[in-house]
Amino acid sequence: MPITEWPITERPREKLLERGEGSLSDAELLAIVLRTGVKGRDAVSFARSLLEEFGGLDAIVKMHPEMLMRIKGLGLTKAAQLRAVFELARRIMESENKESNPVVSSSIDAIKLLRPHLSNRNKEIFVVLLLDSASRPIKTHVVEQGTVDRAYPIIREVFYEAIMYDASSIICAHNHPSGNVEPSDQDRVFTDALLSAAKILEIQLLDHIIIGSDKHFSFAEAKELY
Repeated sequence: MPITEWPITERPREKLLERGEGSLSDAELLAIVLRTGVKGRDAVSFARSLLEEFGGLDAIVKMHPEMLMRIKGLGLTKAAQLRAVFELARRIMESENKESNPVVSSSIDAIKLLRPHLSNRNKEIFVVLLLDSASRPIKTHVVEQGTVDRAYPIIREVFYEAIMYDASSIICAHNHPSGNVEPSDQDRVFTDALLSAAKILEIQLLDHIIIGSDKHFSFAEAKELY
């Protein structure tokens, strides 16, 4: 039965306006973004099938637009709508963090600022959080976007922005798309190189954090920064 023939109180858009967005399921919210279903399926059924097939919203967020467009029923328009909504959500999170301008005193504080840049990515992203002398954020700089399983940020690029913005300290972070946050040997070698460069330039490296889907590894917490 088409959604237009459903009881008005059960139609996703009407339900959202009447009861609030919190009353809608993931499938119903996704259906509003998609707007229409496919042959034989209304938008809610189609959205539910996508969630079941890929394992939830997190998996769909990570999908490249080209991959989305390969899904039967998702063309250029729907793929673009999904990517736009996900990007708006990320920017809102980033904006809220900037407005609060908090003092960064722990890895958890840093993760709150950095996670919007690193979550739900299908390739490794390396970012640097620049801090002033009062440990307040100056800027978050994306240094490099790597491949799915590795990223090779250049030391010079990591510290270039810190010098340009006269940062007193930095926190580096990158994601592991696999979700496994255990540092590799290469992660440890690179962290040692970062630390050596930081000492020479007299810019304090406070931490190097690896972020997974819902976990993290902090070199500072693990006392591996010497």
